[in-house]
Amino acid sequence: MSNLFDNEVSNRHPLAVSLLDCAVRKGRLAHAYLLTGRAVADKWSLARQMALFLNCKNVHDWTKDTACHQPKLAAVSAGANVPVASASAGAVRPGARQLCLNCRWVGEGKHPQAWLVLGAQGSKSGKVPVEKARQLCDELAKCSQYFRTVIIEDASQDKFHRPAANALLKTIENPGAGCIFLLFAVREEEVLPTVVSRCQVIPLQNTGFEASSFWLSLRKTDGKPVAAELEPLRQSFERIFAAKDSRETIRALEFSKDMQTVLAETEDSCQPIDFAVNLEITRLSKKAMEDKQAAGYLSDLLWLAEEAKLQIEQYVSSKAAIETFVLSWWQLRKTTKC
Repeated sequence: MSNLFDNEVSNRHPLAVSLLDCAVRKGRLAHAYLLTGRAVADKWSLARQMALFLNCKNVHDWTKDTACHQPKLAAVSAGANVPVASASAGAVRPGARQLCLNCRWVGEGKHPQAWLVLGAQGSKSGKVPVEKARQLCDELAKCSQYFRTVIIEDASQDKFHRPAANALLKTIENPGAGCIFLLFAVREEEVLPTVVSRCQVIPLQNTGFEASSFWLSLRKTDGKPVAAELEPLRQSFERIFAAKDSRETIRALEFSKDMQTVLAETEDSCQPIDFAVNLEITRLSKKAMEDKQAAGYLSDLLWLAEEAKLQIEQYVSSKAAIETFVLSWWQLRKTTKC
């Protein structure tokens, strides 16, 4: 269990939680992270829980202490000022410690220094005003006793356009100690390359479930997957994706057939795709923490997976959707050499 994030977000986004949790524990937080994917609410949850942990007065050792918002953070919608606990200073949730002042303020989205959000609200153009970006730079140049978490809620160049981005580039690259940028976007390609180059990309799976089926399927009992019908797919993945010969396309189609077989035997149409993708996430999660190309590859793979699931949900032939997904995946691996 992560001592930084709650169980719900950990179950839905094990890759993101693993990368961020490991970076915090090892004292190797990057200056900026670009969170990609459609799971907007979970991006806000990750960001808020980061800010809570980094500023909690009950956390003295990042490797083992638990913030007072744990064991479970109240769900907070994107940008909403929803308190983690009641406004009463003495209110304590069952099973949790009394919330410190920082946790209460961050949870309510009202902390004046530890929780900073840059968006296009109030702008007639619908873009982030350059003046707001400059004001943020000035604010971050000041000394602070708090660990400042800066959210750019839509980092796509449609909103975070070049003039505003240019005003912040140097600050994103080197914001100083005790500051972290978290940028949100659906896809890495939607963000200006000059911004992406200054961030570590972390892809989020676009799940809307309470607990994602792919993560639950990986939990083991006595060394065996809970979902026994997925074991042949694991074996196929290890055999076919490790092969390097002239029959690459044929092997990819063989893997596609194996996925279709599992799909026909499971009630959850997303499970085989999620399971296969998680095998790749497991293989590359440590590398992705330091290698931007690997992180970008996983981000693109998650996007391909979501497109395939969306097609199946819209009654596109599962055979065609899965074949397209696997062949695109295979090509992506060859291109990135991951």
